[in-house]
Amino acid sequence: MAEGENTGSPEQTNAENGDATGMAVTPSYQNKNENTFLIDERESPKNLAKLYTAALAISWVSILFSLGSGIAAIVLSFSNRSESLFAYGLDALLDSLSSVAVVWRFMDSTDHAKSRIREYKACLVIGVLFLVSAFSLICRSILAIVTRTKIAKHVTLFIEISLTCGLVTLIIGLIKVYLGYRIGSRALYTDSIITLVGAATCFMALAGLELYLQNKGLWFLDSVFGMVCGVFLIFFGLRLLYQTIKNKPPE
Repeated sequence: MAEGENTGSPEQTNAENGDATGMAVTPSYQNKNENTFLIDERESPKNLAKLYTAALAISWVSILFSLGSGIAAIVLSFSNRSESLFAYGLDALLDSLSSVAVVWRFMDSTDHAKSRIREYKACLVIGVLFLVSAFSLICRSILAIVTRTKIAKHVTLFIEISLTCGLVTLIIGLIKVYLGYRIGSRALYTDSIITLVGAATCFMALAGLELYLQNKGLWFLDSVFGMVCGVFLIFFGLRLLYQTIKNKPPE
């Protein structure tokens, strides 16, 4: 027999070429989700532990900042009748809830099988939060247009809050995108979308304010911006739920 000839069965060969850490691998599940986000087992355990710690840290920062700024934005949106600012406040509160789901997902994540189950459940929760946020935002924006609610803003305070929240939220969102990509976590990556939508609504609120100050006939733009964000959240939320349910991991 020629030296180096492989006499093992295909199953043995696959096993030998499998996970170098000795962890069980489910080929059918991995192949099925080859182009989707998974727990990234290619990272070394040390690097993965650091990434998990960073994911937990940024999620806690997001929870605290989103909760505080969200409440402040909603209160200010009622006094200034701004749908874009209300959109940010609502998005921020739901962002804090989705970040709680991400924290739960990354706690005690040494078991990869358990991590996949938690990833699945966290994505379901985040998808539902997308839809709740979207429908609430669209309904409020439509009501504002029907009742011809015109914005009345305390300009300086409005600009300070919108700009600060927008910049901080943008930074947090980009960090989440990076960590979600490195870890391979759909839950964290999707949570970053909610965060980035929050940043977008802040900048839309500033744009709406500037346009309104130049032309009072554009009072409806603030509500239109809110509806645009709502429609985006609906489509993204439905897409997330569909992909999550379709790629449900084995129990």
